[in-house]
Amino acid sequence: MNNLTKLVELMKADPAAFEGLSIAKLLHFVNYATLLKRDILLVESANHPESEPPPCLPDTIETFLEKTCELPKGYAASCWDVFKQTI
Repeated sequence: MNNLTKLVELMKADPAAFEGLSIAKLLHFVNYATLLKRDILLVESANHPESEPPPCLPDTIETFLEKTCELPKGYAASCWDVFKQTI
C-alpha cells in the first residue's frame, strides 16, 4: 500500500486524529525525519538493516519532530507509521 493511500485510510478511520494537520507540516515531518534517519536508527541493534525502518521513533526524536513541525502530541508517531518506509 502506498503512503498516501495509507494516510487517507487512517484519516477516514479516525478523522479527529489528524485534525489540524497540514500538507506543509507533513512535508516538514518527512524532511526532518529523513535528515534524522541515522539518529533514528541509533537506538536499534547494530545488526538492524539500515533499509528496514524501526517500528517506532525514539522518544527524543518523536518529541523533537512534534515541536519542530508544530505537531500535537502523538502525531509524530502516526506520521512515522505512514511515512517510515519512505523515510
